[in-house]
Amino acid sequence: MERTVAHSVPILAPLMVAAAAERLVFGLILVPWAVENRIPPPSKLAQQVMVRSVRERRIIDDRSSNNSNHQ
Repeated sequence: MERTVAHSVPILAPLMVAAAAERLVFGLILVPWAVENRIPPPSKLAQQVMVRSVRERRIIDDRSSNNSNHQ
């Protein structure tokens, strides 16, 4: 038996409802909450993490060079 579009609708309907609900939750709840709490967008967050790791590396490098100078 061939599956027709009518047969696949009951399978697709919950997925479409779930996708719509996800967009609704993300758009109406998470985005305003993030804006209200001033959470930076992911790209900004990644930049901050990179800057922080570079700073930490410099501090570690400075400490190791200081230790070698003392010996």
